[in-house]
Amino acid sequence: MALFLTFEFIASIFIVGGFFSNQPNEAKVLTLFGKYVGTCKKPGLNWCNPFYYRTKISLRKRNFNVDRIKVNDALGNPIEISAIVVWQVED
Repeated sequence: MALFLTFEFIASIFIVGGFFSNQPNEAKVLTLFGKYVGTCKKPGLNWCNPFYYRTKISLRKRNFNVDRIKVNDALGNPIEISAIVVWQVED
């Protein structure tokens, strides 16, 4: 009986240790000893092998604004240059 309870206790710790949650626009990259195993993109409560290392990644759109700068072209005319870079992580 004691052996069964010990096994049950160890199994319950193993099961509970694998639960994790994802927020909307968030994913987890699963790795085992540095090797890619998979990606979990479902929001909410999820379960995976508790030995997997889970790294959080944001899936929301991001942007980077470059300030406006004034330069001269080859003929000496002033030009204003600006840029906006938009990116999003995709699978």
